[in-house]
Amino acid sequence: MEEMHSVNSTLFAENIVGRVDDSRTFYGRELNTEYVFGSFSALGENSSSIISVLGVPVNHSTTQFATSGNNVSVTELVYFNITLVDYLVPVQINIWLSFDGDRKISAYDASFRWFSWLYDDLLKEFSARQGYGSDVTAASQDLKSGLIQQICERATIHCVGRNLQYNNSFECADMLFRKVRLGMSYEFGMNTILCRSLHALMVPLRPDIHCPHVGRTGGDMCVDDLRYQELATVDVVGTNQD
Repeated sequence: MEEMHSVNSTLFAENIVGRVDDSRTFYGRELNTEYVFGSFSALGENSSSIISVLGVPVNHSTTQFATSGNNVSVTELVYFNITLVDYLVPVQINIWLSFDGDRKISAYDASFRWFSWLYDDLLKEFSARQGYGSDVTAASQDLKSGLIQQICERATIHCVGRNLQYNNSFECADMLFRKVRLGMSYEFGMNTILCRSLHALMVPLRPDIHCPHVGRTGGDMCVDDLRYQELATVDVVGTNQD
């Protein structure tokens, strides 16, 4: 929590580049502080009232660790409390990190292993709890509506003046429900409701930066400009691999 509100973590180098496989590449200390610490801290503060497929990390253990020079490879088994379905689930996160001469993280690449499988299970459980049985499509619409309500609440409160994205919450909800898809498990960095729900957590920290991410255009974060081949051939520092 302290790191999140600093918006300038001393763990990170100023020009850090970080990537999370189901989301995007984040550039700079401020953005990485917000998304690494802020996403889960904000959920933890309001875990009983926020709808989320991410959940709150409650404990972890290191299962694999290797280092060579200034590079570290580590596997963390993190247990998340996903209040959407009252689940406590293990998530394996594979992380590669590189440190600079000041022992600060200069780059990282994180992969949530089997997250698509977990996401499918969550939708099935949510569907059952909503009384839809195996009708995941209907449950997905309920989930989409709940996430949109949260996004629009934050946008209405924090995105005002020059940061205005919608004239009111009704306009916000109507536009998002009609024109933006919920999203697949790997689309937290695309033009989806899942992406906007992630960025909505950061809106109170820096509205001028994050309001466009929950708005009509998605800013430069929730947009459909990613392609599989590009992702597979670009490394964490953003250069094409030969």
